Amino acid sequence: MGATDRSRRSARHALGLLLPAIEPFVDDPTPQTARCMALGSHLAGRAIDVSKTTAAHALSYGITKRYGIDHGNAVALTLGQFVSDHAVLVDRLQPGLDRASHERAMAQIVDAYGRALGTSDAASVGREINQLLGRLGLTSTLMEAGVRSESELTELAATVNVERLGNNPVVYSTDELVGVLARSLGR
Repeated sequence: MGATDRSRRSARHALGLLLPAIEPFVDDPTPQTARCMALGSHLAGRAIDVSKTTAAHALSYGITKRYGIDHGNAVALTLGQFVSDHAVLVDRLQPGLDRASHERAMAQIVDAYGRALGTSDAASVGREINQLLGRLGLTSTLMEAGVRSESELTELAATVNVERLGNNPVVYSTDELVGVLARSLGR
């Protein structure tokens, strides 16, 4: 919600650096991939400093606390589902957000993930991010993290950081968050 043209440019630049570099950096780091990771991380941090964090981040705290998943990995577990949702749920934007601007931003985000992960549509982003997590040796699904029941999904949704969720461009109810978490199980 707090994004500006400058923070969006920083975020796009960060994605363009980080996504192609992350696997080579983890597998066999070079000065070039290290530079891409450092600069991409810096730019992402600058973007977040302005725009703040959103739903994937808001849910990550409960995943980290309850299942011991590192914070960044916990964010990534639902990130793809939110990207997919945000690309299509344009009728549920926070008050004051411009639909056309949101659609342009989501098209750019999906394009960035698509070029790096080999997908061309928003619906595939979640699956591709989970596969990337697996290739990186990280926990790639909530089921792998240890989530086993519907009641655990409900409990996780109840732990959401409401302040961070309020910054999310798309409005979610608790039941809708449970749905995102269910799609992140990896069954």
